Amino acid sequence: MKPFLNCKVLIINSKLMLSLLLICFMTINGRQHCSAVLADCGLYLDQLDVLYERESLAALQKVEADVKQLEDCPIDTTLANAYQDIGFWYDAKSENAKALFMLEKAIVIGKQKFGKTHKNTIRFYINAARMAIRLMRFEQGLHWIQQAATAFEQSGLQDERLQQLIYVNYGTALEGLGDYENALIWLRKGQNYTKLSKTYAESFNESGISFMRIGKQVESFQQYQKAIDTYEKLGQLDKVATCWNNQAIGLRMADKPDAALALLQKAIAVVDTIRNKNKNIVLNQGNMQLEMGHCLFQKNQLDKAKIQYQKAIDFFNKNNLLDN
Repeated sequence: MKPFLNCKVLIINSKLMLSLLLICFMTINGRQHCSAVLADCGLYLDQLDVLYERESLAALQKVEADVKQLEDCPIDTTLANAYQDIGFWYDAKSENAKALFMLEKAIVIGKQKFGKTHKNTIRFYINAARMAIRLMRFEQGLHWIQQAATAFEQSGLQDERLQQLIYVNYGTALEGLGDYENALIWLRKGQNYTKLSKTYAESFNESGISFMRIGKQVESFQQYQKAIDTYEKLGQLDKVATCWNNQAIGLRMADKPDAALALLQKAIAVVDTIRNKNKNIVLNQGNMQLEMGHCLFQKNQLDKAKIQYQKAIDFFNKNNLLDN
């Protein structure tokens, strides 16, 4: 029987009040010197929750290096899922660069162990694309979502959820690169699937941004409102606030800073209410404060604008968002 190490860590995501069970399971082929390596790995994995707060990246790299040193000891396929879950954990901590690194590690192992067109590997592609887009690395995001689209087509899978994710993230990457017309084509495709989901709402929010960028304010506001309606049904008030922030940008661009400020005040009030209920939640209020600064600058209220800009910088610094 092959020796193995099974490490489970339960992490509570306070925002969703759900538990994320993170499983690291590696199987080592039977060799006499494996026990020493297992003991060494155990120093890292037995208290993985503590190591996360220190330098989990170094710990996992050490584990991977130890395993690779063993001849004929392939990394188990569940390690790919572990990297993905660790990426999600970093995402919850707003450490997005580390999250992307982990998600890309999942892709490498997933392609080797599951195959390029396996459903799990396609999910790894999509998750890496979403994280790259969040980091505003749009070319990188487009690369991964193109890989997902190609793999999905070749796989022959019939999965509307995956198809919708591919369409919406493809459009979002193109929108980030400034290709607004083509972005709208992909985003519309994503609107033909599940009508009550976060991805469905995202398709309208991103469409609103694209319409705004090409100067179609009426269409932009219509798309934002559809996103808001869906997010409200899902109970995702933080996303509603994000849509208000986006609408405010459009109003400012239309030389309506007062209307924009009114929306931003609503958005910040919602964020404050959510944070007061749970101090551990990290919401990007900094973007709203930054936009308030732009609106106040447009109104030539320079001192007030400076205050909002400083609040935004302080928020970004406090939550390590400038580095990401």
